[in-house]
Amino acid sequence: MNDDVKVQIRSTVLEGLGKRKAMFMPMVCVSSFMLVGYAALDTTAPEIVTESLDLELNEEVTPEMIQAVDNKDDRSAITITVDQSADYDATREGTYYITVTATDSFNNVSEEKVIPVTYSDKKAPVISVKDGVDTDANVIKLRYNSDANIREYIQAIDNNINSGNQGDLTEYIVQENELDTSTLGSQIVNVSVKDDAGNETKKAIPVYIIDDVAPDLQLADDGEARINYGSQFDLSEFAKAIDEYEGDLTDQIEIVEQQLPDTNTLGATGYVNLKVADSSGNVTEKTLNLTVADTEAPTITFSRNNFSVKMGDTVNVADYVSVSDNLDQDIGSKVTYSANTVDTSSEGKQTITVSATDEAGNTTTETFTVTVYDPATYAGNTVVSAAATKVGCAYVYGGSGPNVFDCSGLTQWAYRQAGISIPRTATAQYYGASQHLYSYSELQPGDLLFFNTQGTSYSHVGIYVGNGMMIHAGSESTGVNRTSIYGSYWTSRFTGAGRYY
Repeated sequence: MNDDVKVQIRSTVLEGLGKRKAMFMPMVCVSSFMLVGYAALDTTAPEIVTESLDLELNEEVTPEMIQAVDNKDDRSAITITVDQSADYDATREGTYYITVTATDSFNNVSEEKVIPVTYSDKKAPVISVKDGVDTDANVIKLRYNSDANIREYIQAIDNNINSGNQGDLTEYIVQENELDTSTLGSQIVNVSVKDDAGNETKKAIPVYIIDDVAPDLQLADDGEARINYGSQFDLSEFAKAIDEYEGDLTDQIEIVEQQLPDTNTLGATGYVNLKVADSSGNVTEKTLNLTVADTEAPTITFSRNNFSVKMGDTVNVADYVSVSDNLDQDIGSKVTYSANTVDTSSEGKQTITVSATDEAGNTTTETFTVTVYDPATYAGNTVVSAAATKVGCAYVYGGSGPNVFDCSGLTQWAYRQAGISIPRTATAQYYGASQHLYSYSELQPGDLLFFNTQGTSYSHVGIYVGNGMMIHAGSESTGVNRTSIYGSYWTSRFTGAGRYY
């Protein structure tokens, strides 16, 4: 290549390079200008578009609730600042105010905007089971005969802490049907509750009544019992079982194992293992320990008691008393009397206490009673005298006097004259007597005599007047008359006598 050509090529290349360099510089400047110019151009603050808020009680305002728009940023890039008014209270219904600003990513801050926030109660109370209540799969488990007030086991809590007891509405729960804790098994109790705003909750509460208490197996002497010398073992004397739900289960007690003592040997010991179960499967087991001992008190028997004697008569109490014991042969020396004789110096009822104690310390106490009377003022004489005035009066069934009588009408009338009130019928007069006698030898004037004349024990009654005679209203043919009680007709039908004084 010649030199001219080389020079031409070089000139062309350099010229081109010069032109390229001139183009590079403006591009860099334009880029820098665009970046700086962009930042300078975003001076527009965000705009808050939320006009008001409606919230549930206790719900706090959060920035996310406030909507704002920006010419550059989307909502996620905008920062919201919320200031509450001094009286702001999210726990009370009403309208309060917040002051809100919005800041975009270029730190452009919006104008403050005051937004009303209205709180209202739209949420119903919540009914739930109280802590500590026994449940199984949300079913309340209650013991038999527990409190039937469902409010003892559930609670109602409202979001409005200014209603009820700081939001506790349990006392306002309405129990719409009864809870029967006396019946085992499943039940549903329907309840409801309203808050001050009228929000109502209704709920069906499942309840299961259970019997988880074992029967009470009660043993004599706390299980360390004494069995009487010479007796036969009878479990019913030493054990009984009472169940809270099923009642008396004594007949359900089982003897699991036993080794009974020889009851003819004082001090011999044995045991009985017992078990009782109720229908719910609750079981109680106990051991009854037995020791042979003399536990039977002496027996006091009176040959005669509750009888009457005249003033001045002598009554030696020991003459009417006999005492026996199951083990001790001679016990007479251990019999005591509150008085050895009856004081017959004045009228009235005399009661003497008789006690007997055996070698084992078992004591029996009985009372011996005698009525002392003055024949001159004896009420029986008044009764006899009154009855005697009616001898010859007619017999009329149902007659009560003063001039016609049936048998019990006459006796009632005669006693009334002595100031003594007795029942109307013969049977009632017998059972109403304070003392009953069964032998003619015990009779005193004024005693009532009872006979079986119509197939019943006390179908006829008369008044004993002494000397083996009585006054009675016999029949329509005899009227009121005086007759001997020793005739075969009356002796064969005599069923007893009664005394009212």
